[in-house]
Amino acid sequence: MGLHVTTQTLTREQFQRLSDEVGEGRILLVMCGAFRVKNLDDFPNLTVKKIPKAVMNRCEWGKDDYSLEIRNLQVREMEPIEDQSELPSNARGKNGPDPKQGTLFALPGAKGGKKNG
Repeated sequence: MGLHVTTQTLTREQFQRLSDEVGEGRILLVMCGAFRVKNLDDFPNLTVKKIPKAVMNRCEWGKDDYSLEIRNLQVREMEPIEDQSELPSNARGKNGPDPKQGTLFALPGAKGGKKNG
């Protein structure tokens, strides 16, 4: 899957050109400011989403240089932990699940995920 992002309002002709370039068997996610197409089902290889106004207003558009300042951070040696009680229970070599933590599929009022009664 590819991604195409634009702040423009896209027309049927622009969607047709994108669809032709993508071809069959591939999908392109198109994020745009708006679009003027009534039936997006005409372009089965395009997934079209409108960029929310909250995102449009907070992003810098039309800027080609998003250079990041990268610093070399000091590498610090880790000190071994003497007191194992500071570690989470699953890091202390304890076998099995924590009895205080419920299971993913436990039902409210049930014990161990099985029905009561």
